[in-house]
Amino acid sequence: MSAPGDDDWGSAYADFVTQNDPKAALTEEPEPEAEYGVADDAESFGAADDGADAFGGSGDGSDAFGAEGAAEGYDYEAANYEELPEGVHRIDLVGVQRPFDGAVASMERAGIAFARTAKRSLPFLLRYRAQVTPTQVELVAGDWEPAPSEGPTFTIYLGASGGVRGMLQLNTEAVVLVLEGALGASGSGFEMQLPPNLSGAQRAVLGRVVGTLASDFIAGVKDAAGLQLQVIGTEPPILPASVRVGELVVCACYVEGLEFQPCFTLVCSASPLEASARAIEARRTQKGDPRMRDALDEVPVELVAELGRVTVNMRRLLGLKVGDVIRLPGSMEDPVIVRVEGEPKFRGFPKISRGQLAIEIVTRHDT
Repeated sequence: MSAPGDDDWGSAYADFVTQNDPKAALTEEPEPEAEYGVADDAESFGAADDGADAFGGSGDGSDAFGAEGAAEGYDYEAANYEELPEGVHRIDLVGVQRPFDGAVASMERAGIAFARTAKRSLPFLLRYRAQVTPTQVELVAGDWEPAPSEGPTFTIYLGASGGVRGMLQLNTEAVVLVLEGALGASGSGFEMQLPPNLSGAQRAVLGRVVGTLASDFIAGVKDAAGLQLQVIGTEPPILPASVRVGELVVCACYVEGLEFQPCFTLVCSASPLEASARAIEARRTQKGDPRMRDALDEVPVELVAELGRVTVNMRRLLGLKVGDVIRLPGSMEDPVIVRVEGEPKFRGFPKISRGQLAIEIVTRHDT
């Protein structure tokens, strides 16, 4: 009995499919699979004599997709740094920003606090029906500078020990807002024309108002990360190269509800802010399992009220008998030490409570 050939097996399978599932039956004969191999000559493979290949290339270095010299003409660097749509951010695959997550989070909280307290420092915002809104915090290089403005700006520089630097800058629109608001203007239009250089009176008004805003920023950073900044002045400080190269975290706070966009830019060093934020996080009390707390509440501990201690030699110790009196240092008015598992924890005074000797605890023992 001979085994069925390939054609017999194929026909039997097709009949089985047709009988059990008519919809799955093939309506057309399958196309034969292409046979691949190396041609004996270039013409059989589809290449022309003029240098063009079978993929549509012209032979002059360009391919069928229109790229001329793809290996040399494609600008990988430009493609990698092309501008992304608004709201789209690149994924940090190499972990450049992760070491500063604490600094970014702290700056976000400081920006929110600044926007909230700025209402008190800029009371005229209520008259304009405007509010300060912080934007997303950015991590930038140490040589970052705010975008240039057509008119005058005003900046207060901040700093702290250890190379910490900070800054609060007002753009031209913010300068106009503060000057008009401080002088009691109605705020309709904000048509004040500022000279290229502010006058002494204008700088004095700005210094007073922006100094209060700087205090708000300093308080926000301290509450968020425990980092204490100080006002340096309105002139940029001379910093060593090691400080200028450190990364910065920047938060732009815009005033919304007006015909233009006043902006208060908050800047702080990233590394010191990150270190301070991590230190604060490490000191925070970690919440444990409440069942463990309940179990510890039932653990017995020994308390000993120590009236006093005295040292005797071995001869005196061996000679002790009933009725002997051991004199202790101190008087009856001196406090006694209360020990918990052998460790001094409290101080108190002996007294009588309901006919029993007792100790009244008055303070903790200073170790």
